[in-house]
Amino acid sequence: MLTQEYLKSEFHYNPETGFFTRLIARNKYKIGEVAGTIDNKGYVRININGKYYRAHRLAFLYMTGEWPKNQGDHKNRIRDDNRWENLRDADRAQQQYNRIMKNKTGYKGVNLINGWYVAKIKHKGKKINLGNFRTAKEAGEAYSRAADWIAGEFKRL
Repeated sequence: MLTQEYLKSEFHYNPETGFFTRLIARNKYKIGEVAGTIDNKGYVRININGKYYRAHRLAFLYMTGEWPKNQGDHKNRIRDDNRWENLRDADRAQQQYNRIMKNKTGYKGVNLINGWYVAKIKHKGKKINLGNFRTAKEAGEAYSRAADWIAGEFKRL
């Protein structure tokens, strides 16, 4: 299991830039080189002894001495922005609240069904119907109020 002590012996993490740089030359890697490559999902991953780790998770280990309890989240939704101020521990549901949902109504959590704008939000695995509205704006406002209560700082409209 990778430890904070070992991580700090191999890499320097700059919390202001979010970059890890190498402290030791190994194989093709040079001292001072920025570590990591961007994977097909947009996350920075770093090879440590033949195993790949996502940089945002390594930042938690480096800064706190512990792995994030959950998956970790990028506040600004930019997956390769690993600045410490941009990272927070988040479970899957909290991450989903931080997503931007694109649909034809222009409002997250709102769909047009049979001439009515229907607002729904998911909480603890269950969909909650927030009501039927004459306008998308009204439905969007209902979703926003519910998201304030349920998602708090993770809310993203």
